[in-house]
Amino acid sequence: MKIQSNKNIFHVKIGKDVSNKSALFDVFSTALQFPSYFQNNWDSFEECLNDLSWLGDGIVLLSHESWRDNALSKDKTYSNILSDLDENAAMPIVIEGI
Repeated sequence: MKIQSNKNIFHVKIGKDVSNKSALFDVFSTALQFPSYFQNNWDSFEECLNDLSWLGDGIVLLSHESWRDNALSKDKTYSNILSDLDENAAMPIVIEGI
């Protein structure tokens, strides 16, 4: 996907130190400014990823560092959420490193 230069890019870097669900939620909620109603569970996480309307216009870039060595790579819930992201989400989401 070619990223247009006139759009905001919201970069979420999932480093190799992000190895559990709690750390993952912290990274996403900080980088994407999740609203106060976000709860630390998969349903709320998926809902926020499919909305993102509070960010305005832009593109989300998810970068996964050393993904194959990360314990989260074996978490099917996270992988399923990423693969099932709604094509009608508030903004495009580009996933790298998986």
